[in-house]
Amino acid sequence: MKNLLRNSIIVFSVVVLTINLVDSIVAGAWNDFSLYLEIGVLSVVICIIKYILDNFQSRYYILNIIIQFTITLALVLLFGYVLHWYSPQGIWLICVTVAVAYALSFILGVLKVNRDVALINEKLKAKKSIAQAAAQNQKENLL
Repeated sequence: MKNLLRNSIIVFSVVVLTINLVDSIVAGAWNDFSLYLEIGVLSVVICIIKYILDNFQSRYYILNIIIQFTITLALVLLFGYVLHWYSPQGIWLICVTVAVAYALSFILGVLKVNRDVALINEKLKAKKSIAQAAAQNQKENLL
């Protein structure tokens, strides 16, 4: 499921970028395409920062979440300010958008972890059953 979702997002991104690239070439207006590239650069920066933060985690899970969210929000606000994505009156909308996106990605992460834990538990139960059967078989062979 994770690969399906990831591949779908990649295909969607490539289609949107291609459509906007062709439109920008034909119309000679690069505003939309440059916005997508700016968002792409922001996404890469956020992923790099998240990777770095994952190596320096606190013992307090909630603190890690707050730090990651705060840094993500600060990066989006900084990029938005430098690249003129919003007016000063629209800061609240950027904050809400980042909060919703962060919450959705957090929920998807929790669902993935829960699914992985269930899969690992199933495999452990299967190995335990095989080991018990082998032990029982060995015990019967000794008698």
